[in-house]
Amino acid sequence: DAATKQHRSNDGGEFSGMNPNHARYVKFLSKLKDMADGKVLPFCIVINDPLSNSFVGPVPKIAAALALQAEKEGDTVCYANYTDRNIFIEEYTRSHEQNDMLGLNDIKTENYLNDGNSSRSASQGTDIMADLPDRLQRLDPRGPDH
Repeated sequence: DAATKQHRSNDGGEFSGMNPNHARYVKFLSKLKDMADGKVLPFCIVINDPLSNSFVGPVPKIAAALALQAEKEGDTVCYANYTDRNIFIEEYTRSHEQNDMLGLNDIKTENYLNDGNSSRSASQGTDIMADLPDRLQRLDPRGPDH
């Protein structure tokens, strides 16, 4: 519901029709909700996440039980021991194209200071510590409003 509320500005109005991208988004959310409600069975969702930023957790009822168990036991071992038999995780090495899309192919990680260009200084401005004043030891007088 929150996802559709956040995108209501694109739903058209008195003088315009619905944005085609928004219409596709609403249709996708409707299908996803039908899957979550059990109206479309069986289904499989594939999350291709080359940066590994996705998280899929247990269903709320199980998550609540795990949280209570962790609180009672005083540790989080129960989370490590929990496995969902319906979730299959396949780790893979990113393709060259995926690395290129993420800008990872252009990163020089070895000998980056010795690139053969003698006109450049070895210091890029961040590898030598500068003497900065210690603002924590300097007591500034403050007015009555502070």
